[in-house]
This record gives sequence, structure tokens and C-alpha cells, in this order.
Amino acid sequence: MARLHREVLISLSVVLLLSLSSCGGAKRIQVKSAMKATHQEMMSGNFQKALDTSHSAYQKYPKDPEILKNYINTIKHIKARGDEAFDRENFVQAQITYDLLLEHFPRFIPFINQLSFERNDLITRHKMSQILEAEKQARSSLKKGDIQKAIDIYKDLYRQHPRDIMVRDRYIRCLESIKGQADLDFKRKDLALAGRTYKILVKHDSSLNHLGRSLSYNSGLLNIKIENCRKILFENGLEKYRSGDLGQAISIWRSILTFNPENPEVKKAVDRAILQSKNLERNKLDDTK
Repeated sequence: MARLHREVLISLSVVLLLSLSSCGGAKRIQVKSAMKATHQEMMSGNFQKALDTSHSAYQKYPKDPEILKNYINTIKHIKARGDEAFDRENFVQAQITYDLLLEHFPRFIPFINQLSFERNDLITRHKMSQILEAEKQARSSLKKGDIQKAIDIYKDLYRQHPRDIMVRDRYIRCLESIKGQADLDFKRKDLALAGRTYKILVKHDSSLNHLGRSLSYNSGLLNIKIENCRKILFENGLEKYRSGDLGQAISIWRSILTFNPENPEVKKAVDRAILQSKNLERNKLDDTK
């Protein structure tokens, strides 16, 4: 009986060992499969899926050192890719990458001390990416002459970070640059362009109270500049009108309407010149008959 009991115990031990060995083997296969899948997703640039796969494996085997190491390396690699995008001035991609890590950051709490960065690092880098991308887009818009878009870009950025001194300073610098360019256009006698720029700045002046007295100009000064552009252009048009160059007179006066569209004096002058031009054309036709 004792012998039978001993044989049963031996048999059970063998079965248990085989079972544990089988479970361990299955676990190793799953671990390797998860690590392989993570690697493939990283190589394809699917960072979201790579993090999800790593996290699922970590949840299933939280004490497995290989799984944890793979998870941490995945996170570090994604952060490095975000930094690379930042250095290449691909600020949009950098923002997307930092955003993803910030979204997943609560999952990293159990092993946060093993990461090479903190949450505040991601926040800082993300905000800097936003600022530099806005600056790049605004600069491009100004180069194309789209002043309105450049201002809107900074306005939106400031709305997101109203207490950030860097954002505020760059917003002010952008506005001052636009005003300075308008002054240069005025000096070069490109009065229609200067007038249009001053008009855009006036339009936004009421929404710039939050910038306090930091700007070197105000709506009163801008309106004086606009009026100066109007007066000079109107006189230039009048000279052309008196000399009989009605086409040039009309063109000059119409340029005033691009920044002062409701001016009755200018509208009247344009209508009068157009009517006179038509009468002259009609008289010429009559003379040829």
C-alpha cells in the first residue's frame, strides 16, 4: 500500500513538472510573440499599436523582466523619435509623438523611475513644438503676403497659452514686424499695400487689450496712418484725372477702396471718372462714323 502511495506521488510530481514546463513554454512563446509584434509595429511607425501591444503584454506578465524591458525600450524609442522629428524641425510630427506619450503616461507610473524623462519634459517639448510650428507657419504666411493668416495663427496660439510669456513675446514681435513692414511700404510709396496692412492691424486692435501697453502702436495711430495713405493716394489720383489720364486715376482711387471701402468721396470720384471715360469713348466712336 505504501509502495502504491509512493508511486502515485511520483506520478503526480512528474505530471506537475510536465505541466509547469508546458505552461512556461507557452508563456515564453507569448512573450516572444508580443516582443516581435511590438518591434514590427515600431518599424512601421505605428507607435500607438506598439504601446498598446507592450502594455497588454505587461498587464498579462507584470513580473516578467523581458516584458518590462521591452515596454520601457519601446517608450524610450518613441520619445527618441519625437526628439529626432523636433531636431529636423518637423514640429507637427514631434507634437503627435509627444501627445501620444502624454496620453499613455498614466500607464508608465509603476516603472516611472526607470524612464529617462518625466511628464513635464514631454509637456515642455510639446509646447515648444507648437510654438515653433506656429512661428514657421506665420513666417511662411507673411512671405506670401497673407498677413491676416499670420495674425490668426499667433492669436490661436495665444488663446491656448494665455499666460505663457514666450508665446506673448512672439505674438507681439509678429505684430510689430507687420507694423514695421507697413511703415517701410509707406516710405516706398506703396501706399495701397501699407493702407491694407494698417487696416488689418486696426481690425485686430480691439482684441489685443490682453497685451497691455506692450505694443508700440494703437488704433488711433493706425487710423492716422490709414488717413495719410488715403489723402496721398487721392491727390495722386486727382493729378492723373486733371491731366486726362482717367484710367490711372480710376486705378489709384480704387486702390484706396481696398482699405477704405466705404469712403463716399472716393466712391464718388471713381464713379465720376468712369462716367467721363465712357463718354469720351462714346465721343470717339461718334467721330469715327
